[in-house]
Amino acid sequence: MKMTISAVVMIVLVSGSVYAGLISHYEFQGGFQNSVAGGGDGTAKSGATTICIDPNDTPYPQISPTICRANLTGSKWVHVGYPGILYNLQSTQQLTIAAWIKSTKLTYSQLWGLRYEWRMYMENGKPGLGLSSNSTLSLVGSRAVADGLWHHVAATYNGTTGEAKLYIDGQIDASLTQTSPLVSISSTLRAAIAGIASSSTAAASIYDGYMDDLRTYDEVLSAAQVQELYEFTSEPFCLNNLTMDFSGNCSVNFADLIPFAEKWVSEVYLADFAMLGKEWNNCGYLNVDDCD
Repeated sequence: MKMTISAVVMIVLVSGSVYAGLISHYEFQGGFQNSVAGGGDGTAKSGATTICIDPNDTPYPQISPTICRANLTGSKWVHVGYPGILYNLQSTQQLTIAAWIKSTKLTYSQLWGLRYEWRMYMENGKPGLGLSSNSTLSLVGSRAVADGLWHHVAATYNGTTGEAKLYIDGQIDASLTQTSPLVSISSTLRAAIAGIASSSTAAASIYDGYMDDLRTYDEVLSAAQVQELYEFTSEPFCLNNLTMDFSGNCSVNFADLIPFAEKWVSEVYLADFAMLGKEWNNCGYLNVDDCD
């Protein structure tokens, strides 16, 4: 019997912020623009681009947490420059960074930041948060995520309490308390995605992977809010609209048989049985021998 397997994507339902305090949001929907007013649009370097379908994704063409994502593999990175809105962090003393990432790189690399002043990075395949102001703060996660799969990573810092927290896939992974106020941010420092920019054309510690839905807040999201953000940006969305997909798994298979039977018994629609067979066989005939 021939079965239809539909592509499954993960899509952010609406543009913008779930919470207040969002100062930068890179959705990578056809470019590197900051969807939050105030500047901070990125410029692609070394061939950085946004893509919507990667035929190398297996087992099925899962796309990413949104329909498109940033291809930052190899030496690709994005220069953001001197967006003034990022310097507001030194007045709020609050910070949250969140993103979806997919990589296999184990050596040190920078995901996003203002050089070394504040940054989210990867070290030994684990995400980390770093601050380098009056004193240096470095918080590295306990769980490796450089496994070639999509993971949601988030980091928060509260300059008032000194609390720093790191989250992986919506769950807290590591924390520490250390005073490292964001007071030394210089307007001459360059922000960059997937690298540490020394100029508009040169960067070190390149990330080498894919990235999606990169957010920066000048507020500290709570653990519940980080969990909600993770769930909010991983809402399943099916590329094909299958009428008989009762289970919601973006395909018509045995998982739909029981809910279909319940619906059929309660409503007694023989026409639905023909439609189920059509979508299941992907040929339009209940007789399997008629399928191509």
